[in-house]
Amino acid sequence: MKNALRILHLEDNSNDAELVRSVLEEDQLICDIDRVVSKTEFERALQSNIYDIILSDYSMPGFDGFKALSCSRLMQPSVPFLFLSGTIGEERAVDSLRNGATDYILKDRLQRLGAAIRRARREAEDRVERLKNDQKIRQQADFLNQAQDAIYVGDLSQNITYWNKGAERIYGWTADEVIGKHASKLLYKSDAPSRDEIWNTVLEKGQWTGELVQVTMANKEICVSSRRTLLRDSGGVAVAVLNINTDITEKKNLEAQVLRSQRLQSLGTMASGIAHDLNNVLAPVLMVSELLGQSLTDSQDLKMVDIARSSAQRGTQLVNQILQFARGTRPADVQMNLKALVDELAKFALSAFPRKISIRTDVQPDLFPVAGDSTQFTQILLNLCVNARDAMPNGGRLSICIKNTLLSEQEIFEENKRISGSFVELSVSDTGTGIPPEALTHIFEPFFTTKADGKGTGLGLSTVATIVRNHGGFIDVETGLGTGTTFRVYFPVTNQALMEKHLISSASVQSGHGEWVLLVDDEFALLEMTKGLLESHDYHVLTAKDGAEALAVFDAHQDKIAVLITDLLMPGLGGAELIANVCERFPRIVAICLSGSPDRGSFPIPGKNSYTFLRKPCSTTDLLGTLQRLLAARKS
Repeated sequence: MKNALRILHLEDNSNDAELVRSVLEEDQLICDIDRVVSKTEFERALQSNIYDIILSDYSMPGFDGFKALSCSRLMQPSVPFLFLSGTIGEERAVDSLRNGATDYILKDRLQRLGAAIRRARREAEDRVERLKNDQKIRQQADFLNQAQDAIYVGDLSQNITYWNKGAERIYGWTADEVIGKHASKLLYKSDAPSRDEIWNTVLEKGQWTGELVQVTMANKEICVSSRRTLLRDSGGVAVAVLNINTDITEKKNLEAQVLRSQRLQSLGTMASGIAHDLNNVLAPVLMVSELLGQSLTDSQDLKMVDIARSSAQRGTQLVNQILQFARGTRPADVQMNLKALVDELAKFALSAFPRKISIRTDVQPDLFPVAGDSTQFTQILLNLCVNARDAMPNGGRLSICIKNTLLSEQEIFEENKRISGSFVELSVSDTGTGIPPEALTHIFEPFFTTKADGKGTGLGLSTVATIVRNHGGFIDVETGLGTGTTFRVYFPVTNQALMEKHLISSASVQSGHGEWVLLVDDEFALLEMTKGLLESHDYHVLTAKDGAEALAVFDAHQDKIAVLITDLLMPGLGGAELIANVCERFPRIVAICLSGSPDRGSFPIPGKNSYTFLRKPCSTTDLLGTLQRLLAARKS
């Protein structure tokens, strides 16, 4: 029967059952009624069919209406259940409603049965629809809780009405802790700008997109990409604001690191570009000071020359330090005078650090020899001392100590290995605030800093760790909150015999024996200084200002010239091409390529006995010693 209501009627009286059918037909209700008279039939019917309405007598032999109600609630709980009885009292009728019955109809008032069935059916349909909507809402909420973004809804008073699991993960508060609270007061610091402007934009334009700095339950600042949408009801009236926030803190940190790296890369490019010119400026100063030092006898004049030479050398070291840092390279090792470096740093700290910080140094006499780069060692000292200063804003004591030490199975900080042997230990201690435990494992990471914005780059300790590692050493850290921090840096001891051999070979430079040298450089001052240096050591010198002129000079004096010394970077024909051209035609020629640039370019055949490369500005000892070595190698 099309569109007929399926009704299950539990009634043992056939006359009453027929009366119910007649009443429903008169009320124009199209029904398909299954009548049952026992518990067994009732349960079988519920198992076999789905019904729209269940009608039941209240009082029957062996199976009353309450038992039927309980059975129907278990087997078809959503189907409306109506009692039809002539004996149910008011008290029992109320109990039936409490136990899940939809309604009760007295048999002497069956005229209201049709209306009761229609009402029960309508309420059942509404209930099913609500259940569907509730299930849909729960599913949507589950989907929203799976999102990594923070999704929350606020009413027009900015009080939070919905808070998903993503918001709990990002901000730390649970939904129970934030529902009903004011979003702006919860998620922003009191001085956060533009909150009112953003809110007004959402109300006026219906949406807003941008980046915000917010705070978590732990009062940690985070950066979020926020999308806000004004929600309206079916009548177009604004009722709430939907917020979808994505935590981009890590992304912003990575972007900042990339920008810093790019700035460092740009610094390296700029340094490479100007290194050649700077070294060309410093080279004549260094050569003049060395030449004057050999001819002067007055002690005061010698002191002034020594100052000029030291300044030129220091300038050269600074240029190389920038290049090494930008390129990640390590210079050649020399034995360092650690006491002198510590004394120099202590003097600087005394003049530059606040007076309320006292400075103490303790350098053990007869330190083991340590090879390395003195400029980089000074950078280690400076970075550690600056960190110590910043850890003592209210003053304190800074201690710098160096001593010999013998380690046996020393465990290395942040590494899974142990070290033994002889080392020189540098310790820098402060009486400051100490390092928090949660930050201790990150202190040597690039760009990690516990200082406020603009107070530190996060590169200090990272640079220290890199330099120490490149020197074959390691670092140990001891710290306590409120008690201060001690950094201990261990440098491996240098082979003394090798150092002495290097010093002897460096000091054994001799003059030439009248050999002819072709000197090529586009810097006039450097050309003249180098020519004077070579001539003062018994060499005959011819000069040229570029590669083309050098070829002409060489063709005119090829029988005399034994050595070609040329700058690398020159207008037109460069030093590399010049050496390749000359040495291909005359293999007996030895060549030295000089350059203030860190890039050798296409310098030919590095490492051959008749070719070599020297970095400007080079010392007199280096230039003359290299020249002697090449000439001796050619003779042998």
